[in-house]
Amino acid sequence: MSKAPLPTDEEARLHVLHQYEVLDTAPEKEFDDLTRLAGHICGTPIALISLIDRERQWFKSKVGLTVKETSRDIAFCAHAILQPDLLVVRDASADERFVTNPLVTEDPHIRFYAGMPLVTPEGLALGTLCVMDHVPRELNLEQKAALQTLSLQVVKQLELRRQLAVLCRTILERKQVERRLALQYAVARVLAETATLGEATQKILQTICESLGWEMGAIWTVERNANVLSCFDLWQARTFNAVEFTAVTRETTFRPGVGLPGRVWTGGKPAWITDVTKDPNFPRAPIAAQVGLHGAFAIPILLGGDVTGVIEFFSREIQRPDEDLLQMMAALGSQIGLFIERKQAEEGLRESEMRFRSVLQSALDAVILADSRGIIMSWNKGAQRIFGYEEEEIVGQPLTALMPARYREAHEQGLARLRATGETRVIGRLLELHGLRKDCSEFPLELSLALWKRGDETFYSGIIRDITERKRAEEEREKLILQLQDAMAKIKVLRGLLPICASCKRIRDDTGYWKRLEDYIVDRSEAQFTHGICSECSRKLYPDIWEEA
Repeated sequence: MSKAPLPTDEEARLHVLHQYEVLDTAPEKEFDDLTRLAGHICGTPIALISLIDRERQWFKSKVGLTVKETSRDIAFCAHAILQPDLLVVRDASADERFVTNPLVTEDPHIRFYAGMPLVTPEGLALGTLCVMDHVPRELNLEQKAALQTLSLQVVKQLELRRQLAVLCRTILERKQVERRLALQYAVARVLAETATLGEATQKILQTICESLGWEMGAIWTVERNANVLSCFDLWQARTFNAVEFTAVTRETTFRPGVGLPGRVWTGGKPAWITDVTKDPNFPRAPIAAQVGLHGAFAIPILLGGDVTGVIEFFSREIQRPDEDLLQMMAALGSQIGLFIERKQAEEGLRESEMRFRSVLQSALDAVILADSRGIIMSWNKGAQRIFGYEEEEIVGQPLTALMPARYREAHEQGLARLRATGETRVIGRLLELHGLRKDCSEFPLELSLALWKRGDETFYSGIIRDITERKRAEEEREKLILQLQDAMAKIKVLRGLLPICASCKRIRDDTGYWKRLEDYIVDRSEAQFTHGICSECSRKLYPDIWEEA
């Protein structure tokens, strides 16, 4: 037996054969009708449509045989595809190429063979339409012509199938593109609309799983201090019960390189597992097998080139790798990373703002924020206490509502000058002015102003302290000084001895001036003081002697 050599265009031939997507498909009436007609015209008990694969010949249609395929090494058709036209073997038992072939020496004991190559529009022979008999024989010209015509019909059927396969593939790819675009849009919408990181992760996992038809997803975050990945959040379809697997997932941590998440963390690239139950580096494989999980893939969450987390997804089906899907999901992973970074920054800012507002609201002084037009934007409890306005009453109102009418024109001029030239005369200075309360009463205040910018916008902050009590104390001090000065005027002689009570420290002249005058007088005169006890203190200290006297 002689084995047929390979065609010179073998790889191109195999590539086109697989494009038809016909191998290992079910029987089809269109092909079976042509096969029966070939056998009927040629008067043979066996007729086949045979396709030559890399290691086998497979029968798309067969009459008179029960086997679905044979080895390519013993195939008559492997010789036929090397011919430009019909190959006829009158008696295989007398042909040195086939005399020891098992198909000749054993069942089905072939003697006669005639095979017409099935040649594609590219000129590649994929297989044959052939007829066979158990006895030697010949074909007449009409039978040969019919066999050639039928082979062309077989090729047309194959072409229709290829075109249909291409069309179906195109439709499928378009649907996949549409689904993936819809998925990208859905994820982008989730990222745009959710307020918190916790809320977003649930929606992201649900959106991706439902769009892909996968049953479960989990988000893992990197814990730098412990150098492990831990489960941050998890979602599963309502129709899928995987309590044990979800419990283990929530409790498990992965070190770099361990498990699917650890692999992605180490490599920084997406990874795909066709069947996790057979993967040697999937520690949860036994439990995955129990709940019926098979296909899985994971993508890194990237921030500035660093992996900050991993997202993994699971399917109940064994899933072939999909590079296009992985690339799209990798891009989504980067988007999600940026979202997480933004949300973490927003939450940090929110916490900072809350701390600032807490300090602001607990301040006794008024703290007021206003925009470049002088419109009040923020109002703390100190301002409420000092001016009498509730926050909802005053926010959105002009600053002029807080100042007496005599200040308002200068205030407007200052704002206009700042907007026009950037020049300011009051920023950074401590000013003493008067404010106007809600009840229209005026009060003295101390004002400190600051200016800050955000982009092209300018804002003002003012710290205001009510100095009414301080002013009252200053007036009392001035009155006391005047009283002291008046007392000095009443002292006629500042030279000599002034009687001071050793007990109450008052001048013993019954004029009612306290010891506090002593220092004032001593500093300003040459007077000296004698210390005895005044009559009032004598009455208190020595009542018995006072009664006798």
